[in-house]
Amino acid sequence: MSAAAGPSTKPVSVTYCGVCSLPTEYCEFGSRVSKCKAWLEGVDKTEYERIWGEGTLAARIGTLSIEKQEKLEADAAKAEAKAEKKAEAEAKRKNAAKVTI
Repeated sequence: MSAAAGPSTKPVSVTYCGVCSLPTEYCEFGSRVSKCKAWLEGVDKTEYERIWGEGTLAARIGTLSIEKQEKLEADAAKAEAKAEKKAEAEAKRKNAAKVTI
């Protein structure tokens, strides 16, 4: 009798982003996409190519209309700008708290 095919029992290796701390496959949903991409490119070229390589992006974007592509890019830019402003405000608040102590 042969063994039934089932789920793989091999352990999965997950790479977590050093910028947003999400698994690298999910960085695109965060607010610091460009920083995450730059970090991953510097740390692991193979993983970067698997996620952000030209063939991968073309396959994912090829199914979207041009309007949707532009809207996604604009939304990502807005989210990144918002995160930058929030980080700057937090840094200013911390610096102001240090001065008053």
